[in-house]
Parts: sequence; structure tokens; C-alpha cells
Amino acid sequence: MFKKIIIYFMFMSLTQLSLAGGSIDLSVSQQALRFEHDAIRVDSEIHFTVGGIYNKPNGSYLISTSFNVVDQTSLNRELIGAIGLKGYVYHIEESAFSVGLGGFFRYRPTGFSGFGLEGLFYYSPMMMTFNKTKSMHELVARLNYRIHNRARIFVGYNHISATFSDSTVGVQDIDNTFNVGFRLNY
Repeated sequence: MFKKIIIYFMFMSLTQLSLAGGSIDLSVSQQALRFEHDAIRVDSEIHFTVGGIYNKPNGSYLISTSFNVVDQTSLNRELIGAIGLKGYVYHIEESAFSVGLGGFFRYRPTGFSGFGLEGLFYYSPMMMTFNKTKSMHELVARLNYRIHNRARIFVGYNHISATFSDSTVGVQDIDNTFNVGFRLNY
């Protein structure tokens, strides 16, 4: 487990190479707190993200880092999409490590008076999960509203769970909540 944590912090240090700006994302619910920092690599279409979730009632936590390629050359600035990898270190009933494949999208139509939609999905099949984990997924869906050129508030839903090979543990939720929050771009 110690090696996995070292690898995670090595990936996390890659975000320090990003000097072109990014965003800070914070969401809260009655049960959980989620924080992410998204950094954009200078003169590229690369996004590095680090973040975490803590769910108080079940004592679970997750630390993640992702590497995504975003299409910045598209003429359609209303829709932004990305694909990439996301690494997870998490603890529910036991500690585990997974690498997910997926991406995110953000749709901000100009005709909707500041409203927008965003979503994120990553899936880790058995081949990319470790320590008795059979699969893992993260799903985020949000409705957001622009309150400033660099700030959006949102209501959303997070569902993150892992399936363990141990029959007594089975499927465990890291987070399964509706939440509110904001994203600040800089």
C-alpha cells in the first residue's frame, strides 16, 4: 500500500507543471465533502486533476488524480469533452487502488441564460483494480449556473462504488449523494 501512495503523490506532483490556470471544485452534502483541483498544462490540451472525497457516515475516503486530453481546437465552445485515465486510492471496508478509463463533458449553451450541464464517468474493470477489488466506477451528473464569468454554482449527484471479490463485502459505496457546490476558474 505504501508504494501505491508514493505513486499517487508522484502523479499529484505533475499538476505543479501546470501554469496556465485551472479550476477549483468544491461540493458538499449532508454526508460527504468533495474537492478537486483541475490544472491545465501550458500550451497543450492536457488537464491534470487531483482531488478527494470523504464520506463521514461510513468513514470512506477516496483520493484521485487524473490525466485527460481536452479538445480545445473545436469551434463549438459550448461543449467541451475529454477522455483519459483516473487513478484512485480509496478505503471503504479495506484499502484499494484502481485506474479508471473515461472522461467528462461540460455543455454550456449560450441560449440558456447561464445554465449548463456537466457529467463525468470513469470505470475500472477487474484488470485495472487491485487488492481484492473486482470493479470500480465514478459517476457525476450536475446542473450548473454561471454567477460570474469565472464562477459557477451547481446541484448534482455523485455515485462512486467498488465491487470487492470477498463475498462478505460485495458492492460498497464510497459516495452516493446529492450535493451542492461551486467551481471557480482562474
